[in-house]
Amino acid sequence: MTAEKVCGIINYPIEEIIYLNDLHELSQGEWEGRNRNEIYTADLIRRIEENPWAFKAPGGESLEDGAKRMVNVFDRYILLGEHDEKNIGVVGHGLAFKYYLTEITRSNPAITTNITIDNCSITQLEYNTKRPRQPWKFVKTNENAHVMRVGYS
Repeated sequence: MTAEKVCGIINYPIEEIIYLNDLHELSQGEWEGRNRNEIYTADLIRRIEENPWAFKAPGGESLEDGAKRMVNVFDRYILLGEHDEKNIGVVGHGLAFKYYLTEITRSNPAITTNITIDNCSITQLEYNTKRPRQPWKFVKTNENAHVMRVGYS
């Protein structure tokens, strides 16, 4: 729905949107649809904080699993193929992008949840194959002035 709204604003043909199921938020497995207050006890929060990168709900994904999934999506559908010298917009959920950014920048996984990605914000990256050791360049991160201009905070 968000991608379709963005396409309408920038006059991009909606029929050219490519929907990828793997661009989803972290799978919570058996916890999907349950009330957070039932699950997140003080003991569980302590266990998560000990190693948030590896922790996963029963039958769910860890942040590391999600990061690998996102890297795979970008590698298969976005970076490889016929996209040289093109601008590509990717619309998805904030946490998915947080663990993706942690992975591609080789950052300490402990900072993943400290990366700010607001709803409807824009993070712009540039990928350059001529910089193989670190091909990613951050152009802008969490830019949300467009949201502020229409009265949201």
